[in-house]
Amino acid sequence: MRHLASQNLYGTYIAEAYSDSELQEAASFIDEERNKLLNYSGLDLLIKRYVIRSFTHKPVESVQEMFLGIALHLAMNEGENRLHWVKKFYDMLSRLEVTMATPTLANARKPFHQLSSCFIDTVPDSLEGIYRSIDNFAQVSKFGGGMGLYFGKVRAAGGRIRGFKGAAGGVVRWMKLVNDTAVAVDQLGVRQGAVAVYLDVWHKDLPEFLQLRTNNGDDRMKAHDIFPAVCYPDLFWKMAQQDLNLEWHMFCPNEVLTTKGYALEDFYGAAWEEKYHECVADKRLSRRTMTVKDVIRLVLRSAVETGTPFTFNRDIVNRANPNGHNGIIYCSNLCTEIAQNMRPIEELSTEVITKEGDTVVVKTVRPGDFVVCNLASLSLGNLPLENEDT
Repeated sequence: MRHLASQNLYGTYIAEAYSDSELQEAASFIDEERNKLLNYSGLDLLIKRYVIRSFTHKPVESVQEMFLGIALHLAMNEGENRLHWVKKFYDMLSRLEVTMATPTLANARKPFHQLSSCFIDTVPDSLEGIYRSIDNFAQVSKFGGGMGLYFGKVRAAGGRIRGFKGAAGGVVRWMKLVNDTAVAVDQLGVRQGAVAVYLDVWHKDLPEFLQLRTNNGDDRMKAHDIFPAVCYPDLFWKMAQQDLNLEWHMFCPNEVLTTKGYALEDFYGAAWEEKYHECVADKRLSRRTMTVKDVIRLVLRSAVETGTPFTFNRDIVNRANPNGHNGIIYCSNLCTEIAQNMRPIEELSTEVITKEGDTVVVKTVRPGDFVVCNLASLSLGNLPLENEDT
């Protein structure tokens, strides 16, 4: 352990947290016979993806040492009885009763020990904000996390920029950057970055968004390595049940904000329906109109060809939100298991100051709500029976 730490392959914090006698006792927990619980493909995957490797990509720890290293990391703040928890965690992992998510398996015990699985960011409708969100995704991907990006606030193609009509390139143009970031920041070659991009069903760019991964059309408008997802209000499905030939209107969120003074995406349920009908009735707002049937046809065509888009029924989620008094849930992550309030990062000010004789630019930002989740899996078939000694 200390040898690997000296090479910056193992985190020094493990050796600093435990005494030599504790580490020696922990080493006695290792049971190499438990390797036999793994089949060949499982053992091969662990060695190729998760055990610590040298700078020339040779494994420098065994699978059981990996399990023990993870247990040492997870238990190091457990107080005086922590070796009991080290053994408990090691036994659960090595007996395959519990499986940690990739960031925990890959990063626990390493110098950069990011253990969280998925993150969500709300992309603001500004050049700086969009690039900041892409940078956030790159940093998350660098250390093994997946990402959900909500693009529902970004203005649609043909929208105004600083008052100039038709200047906005729309959401799809940014998908290429997100896509290439997922491919380029590939977690030290271990696996490609993963990102789901969410857009509202009432967003003007929806038809092009639904064709991001299809094989026909302009390849410059494609992004084959991201996972598109659509946010639906209850009204859309009510209209689908009532009459598929009803008209569905899609708007530019920036135009709604500047014309109506509110963001349509900031509402849900009955309040959203009221605001949506206000927008439909307002002749000042440009819109893209299709029948509900045609929208669903585009969704189904994409689903048949690509397996996407994912579905997020926002009204249902927000009605169940226990913190609805203090925010809104715009979207979720790749697995659509996160449901937490979201808020974009805001840049408050930029100052140029002199510090120790040098000119320094200081940017002040409000952090927003950058959502995160941690995952683990129970292997029910491997868990001991209730009357067995655990």
